[in-house]
Amino acid sequence: VDDADAYALWLSNRTGKRYRLPSAIEWEHALRVLAPGTFKTGEAREIVDDCWQDKLPKAGFEILSSHGRTVECEVRMLKGAMAAEEARWNRPSVRRPVFAKQAAAGLGFRLVRDLDP
Repeated sequence: VDDADAYALWLSNRTGKRYRLPSAIEWEHALRVLAPGTFKTGEAREIVDDCWQDKLPKAGFEILSSHGRTVECEVRMLKGAMAAEEARWNRPSVRRPVFAKQAAAGLGFRLVRDLDP
């Protein structure tokens, strides 16, 4: 997570645009709606900005996120799966916990860029 955040900050400073990790909802929206069939899972398990919660809230918008760094998350959320993993992990809605300081093969991230106002 620190590497992803550092890269997002570097890219933001270099381009003058704001880059960050997507929330789980943004990640899933991109997979299902924005680019169905082209935004694929199977390449890596991807870290998103949301803090891990055992149970998701019914409304969905109360998910804790570290946007703005007002919340420090010891455990973050993973979305997606490696191609070699069981098919159940490759559904867009699936999520799993990952320690924020964990590094392992097959962990990756995508960045989103905030739109200009």
